[in-house]
Amino acid sequence: MKIRGALFILLTIVSNICLANMASPMKEGSKNASSFSSSDISILHENILVNIDSNFKNAKYTVEYTIKTDVEGGQIPLLFLAKDIESDFTVWVDNKLVLIKDIPNYLIKPKEDLFNNFSQSFNELIDSIRFIKIRWKDNESSLYNLSDLKYFETYLQKGEHKIRVEYTAKAWVYHASWTKEYSFRYSLAPAKYWKSFGSLSITVIQNDQSYKISTNLGNPLEGKMGANNSWKFNSIPNDLFEINYIPTIGTFTKILIAIDPIGIMIICGILLFCVHIKLIIKSYKNKVVIPVKWLVIIGSFIVPYLMLHSYYITYNSIDYLIGSEASKRHGYTILMIFWYPIMVLINIIITLSIIILYKKKIIKL
Repeated sequence: MKIRGALFILLTIVSNICLANMASPMKEGSKNASSFSSSDISILHENILVNIDSNFKNAKYTVEYTIKTDVEGGQIPLLFLAKDIESDFTVWVDNKLVLIKDIPNYLIKPKEDLFNNFSQSFNELIDSIRFIKIRWKDNESSLYNLSDLKYFETYLQKGEHKIRVEYTAKAWVYHASWTKEYSFRYSLAPAKYWKSFGSLSITVIQNDQSYKISTNLGNPLEGKMGANNSWKFNSIPNDLFEINYIPTIGTFTKILIAIDPIGIMIICGILLFCVHIKLIIKSYKNKVVIPVKWLVIIGSFIVPYLMLHSYYITYNSIDYLIGSEASKRHGYTILMIFWYPIMVLINIIITLSIIILYKKKIIKL
């Protein structure tokens, strides 16, 4: 019963650790996107300004639309997706602040009269409910319906108008590498469903240039990334606009990562095994108090133990050298402990083989 209880506790601990490591390595940030346009509205230009704070955790988005309407009267020109944002979502129409509303849950079908002009955007049909698909990660998309969006109502005269949107977004954080990898993500995909696409300008302002950022938009107009970066497009460059940052690490840390904890464990194992064999040779030569067989047995248990210890110490050391930007997500490293009996057996076999094959030479040393 005691053995069963001990096994049960061990398996419970291991399973909990495994489940913890199975959690998604991506901590999702804000999900924000270009607006969804009414079929009565032509969007002549979209201007996106992203101002990244000094610690790369938040970014203020200021998005301005130049629109043209051929319909006069009260209407809903744009719908917005902005989920998990850090601050209030604020909208101005022709420099006048407007009230933003959440779409009620019962209005989940774009054919509702109030939002009928947006039905062209919702092209995924599931159980008679229409959704729009937006990609935030590689090979993974999320579905959204009307109740996920925000809207406002305003009176517009025929002609051109300016609509400005402001909010603060949270960074996405990827934990599957040695360091945390940060990104801001903005979906441009809704623009594919606009009545017309005029042009797009993107500006990224970086308050702390020590962060080496990159984007998926190619080189900026300035030639290379700096404090202020801008792009201009006459078509949608990508479905998803990303700003990425990977913290830099020191040269010594890079060397340790290149060797890998397993590599360091093997190196330590070779050195420890050489010390083990040297002690055995010394025992034969000097006829020390500790018999050779005990040196073989004890060393065969200690060498694998110290190898595993170096394996885990390496992970901790690299995380310490990286500092606060270390992801500390290393997968199923705890399972390496189950190799210990095999490592002990291999050590015994190799040590005995060396003694049997070279015993006479060892004694003559």
